Amino acid sequence: MIKTSSIAILVLIATLGYPAWATAKVTIVRDGRPLASIVLSEQASPSEKWAAEDLAIHIKQISGAELRIVTGSELVPQTAFVVGDGLAARALGVTIDADQLGPDGYMIKTVDNHIIIAGGRRRGTMYGVYTLLESLGCRWWYPGETTIPEMKTVVLPDMSVMETPALEYRDFLYGEMDDSPEAQLWRARNKVNGGFFKTMGKAYGGAYTFDTLVHSYGRLVPPGRHFGEHPEYFALKRGKRVSSQPCFSSDAMVNVMAGNILREAADHPQYKHFTVGQNDNNDFCECEQCLALAREHGHSGMQLDFAARIAAIVRKKYPGMTINVPAYTWSRQPPRGIKPDENMSITLCSIECNFGQPLAEGIPEVNAKFKQDILGWSRMSRQLLIWDYTTNFKHYLLPYPNYYVLAPNVKFYVDHKVAGIMHQGSHSTRQGQQAPLCMWVLAKAMWNPNQDGRELVGEFVRGYYGPAAGAIQNYLDTLDAAKQKTKRPLYCRWTKATYLNDAMFTPELVRQSELTFASALELVQNDPVLLRRVKIAHLPMQYLVIKRARKLWPAVQHALPDANFAAYCETFAHTARNAQVTLIGEGDPARFLYDWAVDYAGLLADDPGADLPTNLKEADLSTVHFLQAAQFTGQMRFLVKADGATDGWAQKVISHGWSIQHRLAPPYDYQASRRYNLYVRVRATAEQKATKGYALRAGVHVKKGGGTRGGLPMAQADGQWHTLNLGEFKGPAEGGGFFICLDTATKDFVSDAQVDCMWITASSGP
Repeated sequence: MIKTSSIAILVLIATLGYPAWATAKVTIVRDGRPLASIVLSEQASPSEKWAAEDLAIHIKQISGAELRIVTGSELVPQTAFVVGDGLAARALGVTIDADQLGPDGYMIKTVDNHIIIAGGRRRGTMYGVYTLLESLGCRWWYPGETTIPEMKTVVLPDMSVMETPALEYRDFLYGEMDDSPEAQLWRARNKVNGGFFKTMGKAYGGAYTFDTLVHSYGRLVPPGRHFGEHPEYFALKRGKRVSSQPCFSSDAMVNVMAGNILREAADHPQYKHFTVGQNDNNDFCECEQCLALAREHGHSGMQLDFAARIAAIVRKKYPGMTINVPAYTWSRQPPRGIKPDENMSITLCSIECNFGQPLAEGIPEVNAKFKQDILGWSRMSRQLLIWDYTTNFKHYLLPYPNYYVLAPNVKFYVDHKVAGIMHQGSHSTRQGQQAPLCMWVLAKAMWNPNQDGRELVGEFVRGYYGPAAGAIQNYLDTLDAAKQKTKRPLYCRWTKATYLNDAMFTPELVRQSELTFASALELVQNDPVLLRRVKIAHLPMQYLVIKRARKLWPAVQHALPDANFAAYCETFAHTARNAQVTLIGEGDPARFLYDWAVDYAGLLADDPGADLPTNLKEADLSTVHFLQAAQFTGQMRFLVKADGATDGWAQKVISHGWSIQHRLAPPYDYQASRRYNLYVRVRATAEQKATKGYALRAGVHVKKGGGTRGGLPMAQADGQWHTLNLGEFKGPAEGGGFFICLDTATKDFVSDAQVDCMWITASSGP
């Protein structure tokens, strides 16, 4: 945890303020003239050398004064920063406890007119320099986007601070966190030391590295190299050997995997651990021996036993090697009658959880179960790591009000003896919803989890949005209130996500949000930098409106009577492209959505009903829920321009699996328990010889039954568009899913299958 012997500097950080003049002690710059030097330890590490350089850079940016950097000696200038442990620090009576501070801890201490900043040579001294700069008001909000105060006179208070991080390992996956110089520098300045899927230069102290945290079996024993000759190495599932997981009772598999770890260890001596961990599926072995292990120890114990046997071999050459074992989905529950040894770590994954409320509250049942699991693992594990989730994989851009939960969840983990966290955010695109805010808050919370999460959000908003801060804060609070009103859960998974039709996304929420953004944009219209930031913050609400245009565009017009749908869509597409939002969901390209949105808005410019199929031209649209293919949940990768489609676009149907789906749920898609008819407009081409069966299958799936299914007969697979009435279904209270796919029996005879649109109408029946 944070160790602080004086809170003066922390108060300055928390208030985003400037030096407390009443307690001023050391004048560094007066009227733009330097009064101090920077004394660098004669034993300086690469990160300490960079820290001294960056300190000089920032002081010049703040005041215009250039501070001279000199190599340390016992002769210390009258006024100086002393950077790093060495002769100068010792001459001033300051000694560093390297064991206590570790690689990342530091101390800042004032002695007369000298400010000593020293700590762990790996990164600690550097982190101390950035803490001092934060006390002057410097902030690094987002790669390449900073706040640097301006003052001709720089005075620092008397300081005596010692800090070590709450977490040994601090990391996240966001699209911005790559190997670029801007990203590496941002991580260094914000004390993020992780190196998962990225690198850190020596100048920033390198990174906390390892092979991986969870899925490693496929890498350690590639099925393509081993399965054909030795299927017995792999899992038995439903009576057949499959290559997707190992057989945990196979001694041969243990030997092969251990041998490959030994080879990797020789090539990567810097790794903190090697992971023996399940692939990302549920195909755990069901052979008699593995089932016996599972009955005795649970599924996690089955995997733990496997890892222990591998560790015994590996440690003959590397006695102290840490073997990391994941606790993920089917292996998440702590084992019975077996526990990790002293040189094992566990990576506990929270993927099933609700991220709408703090985990500590245990709401709903999935979170209560996770609390039980983390308690069990923390009692038996020497080192517990966390793979956490801070995005909606289905919709990177959809409003996802998790920002007030981020810091409390970090504290929850630390309170359960967690040593490191990797937060998986919108990892495959830049500017997922509120990514700059989330990254900054997580960085601060991982260093010191005792900070108030709401205050961190407020600090970021004030610093990042300038005059528009009040409006943006109002938007964030309004969105959070909509979630809290009914304790709406926020889920992250493809199989259980937060969807476009979530009950919190009401027309009233849209109306209030659009008014707020109109005000925010007006406040920063003359500042291009702040204007761009506000436009990016607006993207999630625009995405929601465009994907549910017929339901939500009237709310925008209610707020802003002069709003123009074409301009709205064009602004969305232009802003998102410039912000490098390349995916709207995991693996789902955004460029097709942008092109469609502009075309769609142009089509409706003169006739709001121009995209309606003939069947609906005269219909009462208040009784119809109509969606274009581009408005389905995800699957933009299948979107193509299509002649004859109602809006000029369609989705390609290329699989007999349910690759194209759309979540349906009350109250916006239908009323629970009422009956509805499902319609879909499709086309496909089939070979003439195949005239029996169906070319396409479609319907509404309901978990407990009661959906409807139908299809396009092969006889109608003539390349022309057809409207199909797929029958009647009863609106399920828990929601259901529209799907469309090729038919398994005829898929080899069908080509050019496409879906244009779908709609449901209230049935006239009971």
